[in-house]
Amino acid sequence: KLRNFNADASDTNIRCFLCVEGSYLNFLQTNIVPIGGLTSAKDKAPVSMVLQNVPDEVDEGISLNDAMANVSAVVTYEEGVTKIVPASELYFSAIPDMNDLGEKNLVVIYNKTFKGDVAVKPIVASAKFNVVASISSIKVTQNPVHTNYYFLNTAATNNLSDRTLAFDPTGLEVAATYANGTTSVLDNSKLSFSAVPALTGSHTVAITTANGKTAKININVSESKLETVAASPAVLGSEDNTAAFASVFTDLINVPAGETRAVSFANYSDLKNNWDNFVVELRSNGGVYGDVRADNYGWSGAFYDTCIHNGTQGDWAAWLAMMNGAKVKVYVTNCNNGTADVQIVINGTDGNIYTQYYLGLSTIKSSDLNFAFTVDHCHLVFSTTVAKMLRHR
Repeated sequence: KLRNFNADASDTNIRCFLCVEGSYLNFLQTNIVPIGGLTSAKDKAPVSMVLQNVPDEVDEGISLNDAMANVSAVVTYEEGVTKIVPASELYFSAIPDMNDLGEKNLVVIYNKTFKGDVAVKPIVASAKFNVVASISSIKVTQNPVHTNYYFLNTAATNNLSDRTLAFDPTGLEVAATYANGTTSVLDNSKLSFSAVPALTGSHTVAITTANGKTAKININVSESKLETVAASPAVLGSEDNTAAFASVFTDLINVPAGETRAVSFANYSDLKNNWDNFVVELRSNGGVYGDVRADNYGWSGAFYDTCIHNGTQGDWAAWLAMMNGAKVKVYVTNCNNGTADVQIVINGTDGNIYTQYYLGLSTIKSSDLNFAFTVDHCHLVFSTTVAKMLRHR
């Protein structure tokens, strides 16, 4: 067995390179497409390019080359082969020049062939950016709508270190004072915010501009109120586990801001696929935020893409086998910062405890968070009294 030299031990891809010395290779056929595409040994002229990382704004007084230092271009050559070209190989021009504030047309020229020789005909691409007055200082002139955040620790997250909550800038107003003495309110999308530790107490959030000017605001963090509730109906899905995905749902369970709702149930699966188990769907009163499953997977754009998730499933075959009859407790927390957390603790039929968490599920309206359960070739039997409910905390 070959040793894996990849930095990431889970990356089992093998990379190979063909080298020549005083010769060249002319490939007649391949079932492997190299990075950048297939190409012949002939040199190729540039055909077009697409600019990347062009800044929206540049501070007054910065040179054009410094302002565009992080720009690159995806260059397409003859035969369709592509290559990423850094700023050091591009020629930049601004029209009008950089001496005055306002919108500029960026013109970028590239004049090299695929092999690096001077091209007979250069290629040109363009973009727009603005030269703006440099910010001297910023200050918070209006606090955000939410300054009290909430979290919950369960068996799924007790061992997490450096857990954080995302800062919610909704309602925040930050004013800038510029080098020329003028002032204006900044667009929050042009600011960056430090994360908030998921620890009880008052925490300082640093608000930072692109040129490093900062202001601060305090956020209070508390442990959420926990309430265990029963879902309805008491049995969801047909007992022969043939119910298709999203064919049936429980009634909605509301989660007020700053609180957690927990639900206990037994999960029964047809054992054919990892996903043939319960699904938790987060909803508003008029729509769906997104879904998360028992097997470390979810969906619905930014709702899921921004979250941190992990599970202790281990060997998938063994994990799936113990899910038929597993006792499950699901916790849904409304963090009051535009996000929700879903934590899952599973008592498997093999006698082991498994956990799963989805932290920071976004695009949540704190005043409008509900959830429901659905099935995918499984059925769920919910606890009907608090006395019957498992307590994993």
